[in-house]
Amino acid sequence: MNTNKILSIVGVIVLGALGSGLWDLTKPFLGWLFSAAISISTLGLDSLRDGMYAQAASMLGRAVGLGVAMLNLLSFLCLIAVQTTQTFVTSGTLRRTRHLTIYQALFGAAFIGFFISGLRLSYVTQLSNHYERLETIAAPHMNEDELKRTRAELAQVQGREDFLKVVQSLSERIATSGGKPPTRSFF
Repeated sequence: MNTNKILSIVGVIVLGALGSGLWDLTKPFLGWLFSAAISISTLGLDSLRDGMYAQAASMLGRAVGLGVAMLNLLSFLCLIAVQTTQTFVTSGTLRRTRHLTIYQALFGAAFIGFFISGLRLSYVTQLSNHYERLETIAAPHMNEDELKRTRAELAQVQGREDFLKVVQSLSERIATSGGKPPTRSFF
């Protein structure tokens, strides 16, 4: 093996370690940034926030990863369309016209819409997954009627407060059974 290959392998390992360390340092900031983006997406309206919690309660057992991926892909494609036209205008290949400005504005608005929808769906999916995790941990300590009652409460969730009551009930059940319920912050 020659020296360049060895240095390349060592370089990749070092860069991977640096990247991992950098991710650990930025993770708290990115969590805050995600919360801020969710807050902006609800425009500060309790009804929009409550709608996310009601949606999370109704998503039990549904796979939505593809939906999140599609929204992210669409937002990325819109951003690429705007950037590509801007590059052509800057290089002189394309002349700025009123139609081009409208085109860029529409794709810019679509980017923002898809991005916010993707954030909201991602948050709703995280909420639903958190409930399912709690239910899975609590289920061995519940009889069939208690489990059905908890699911019935979940089916009736109308907003954040209702969702948190159901989650708190499951967390308490896990704690009284000697377990340690997973925690998460709620917007």
